[in-house]
Amino acid sequence: MTSILCYYTNRSKAVQQIRLQKDSSLDRIVFPGEKFMFEALPEGLLEIYTYTATGLQLLQTIACEQLQVLQRYSAELET
Repeated sequence: MTSILCYYTNRSKAVQQIRLQKDSSLDRIVFPGEKFMFEALPEGLLEIYTYTATGLQLLQTIACEQLQVLQRYSAELET
């Protein structure tokens, strides 16, 4: 199956940890305001965790399809 290019921005004021569900190849710290591009399967899910006093807490899960970078095809590039 073909991977898609995805884009995530940490828009919070807190450090986050992001992980691809069922895929250990992506486990990364993302700082406030940081932008991050990654490849994932279209059916993949990105888990976003935040640090609390009691440890990591799952904040949100986003479908990778929603984070896909849309690339425009340009006939000019073919010439």
